Amino acid sequence: MRTIFPVLLLLGGCAPPDADQLRVLQLLDDGSYEVLPTEVPSLKDPYHLVGDLGTGYQGGALGLSGYKQGGTVRLDHTVTDGVATALTEDGLIFWSFYAHLDELNTELTDKGYDLEPIFPFDGFAYNPVSIMDFQAAENAAYAPAGHVFILFPDLLEDVPLAANSGIVRHEFGHAWFQWLTEGELRTTGDTSTLDAKAVNERRALNEGFADTLATLSLDHPTFMEASLNQPSRDVRGSWVATSDLYYSEGSAEEDPLGLSSLSYDPYALGSVFAALAWDIRVGSDDPDWTLEIVVATTEQWGQGGLSADVNEWAAMLVEAAQERPAAGQAACIGYAFRFPLGRGVPSCF
Repeated sequence: MRTIFPVLLLLGGCAPPDADQLRVLQLLDDGSYEVLPTEVPSLKDPYHLVGDLGTGYQGGALGLSGYKQGGTVRLDHTVTDGVATALTEDGLIFWSFYAHLDELNTELTDKGYDLEPIFPFDGFAYNPVSIMDFQAAENAAYAPAGHVFILFPDLLEDVPLAANSGIVRHEFGHAWFQWLTEGELRTTGDTSTLDAKAVNERRALNEGFADTLATLSLDHPTFMEASLNQPSRDVRGSWVATSDLYYSEGSAEEDPLGLSSLSYDPYALGSVFAALAWDIRVGSDDPDWTLEIVVATTEQWGQGGLSADVNEWAAMLVEAAQERPAAGQAACIGYAFRFPLGRGVPSCF
């Protein structure tokens, strides 16, 4: 989206009157976005972005031990006939992010998922100082140590990433993955006893789960396309978990500083996991049921601990899909194609 507002949060002024709806960027059936009036029931104070799901902050600092809160957000806006309109693009992004999170929480809760342990988040931090590995321009991210979402300014031409419903769902997926697999939040887990292979391949599955949540909950295989053209994240693609997609640690001579983790791309292998889930969605013609077995499989897989083999997750998902014949067949075919290095699944023979 080309910037049409000043890219700053207005820190002065007085809070406008209460509004029944906020104008936010909403996903349409054709995959495009439009600014539309939307009810956001859990947001109690849109001016300061305070709600049941968390609170917005300007700046602050994010470190390995958590998030040091920044300043109070003041999102100047006007209210006409009960509908609030943001006066800055940052306000539109903040509201859109929160609205999409509110919508997802309602959807998943109505379907029987227990998300109460995850909410509220410790904050929505706009452009904080960070030593972590985030692309600090046009991005959104989840920081597990602080249990916060990080939002950065919009610099690209299309829908800002932090206002893209699929991106919001993807980032929430990271928090959900952590809760399902570790049963705790605000921690990066004790990986001190693990080798780099286990840590990095777990990152790949985390990305795959996050993409799976976005694609299945929206039933949209290319949820990023309104913001970024990334064909490698299209879950309909012919992605295969070849040996080069797994983490390979260099020797001490090749990598004396241990920097190979920084160059590892978890998204490539993650796309294979998400594509397998989409294979099952196509076979079952039921994205909601597919998400059910993905969530159950992830929780079961997490019981194996931080060092659990990510290929085992794929095999377990295929086994879970056998509950429905068409889905089971699609899962077996997809697994045989996508995971040539994985173990055989007895139910597929």
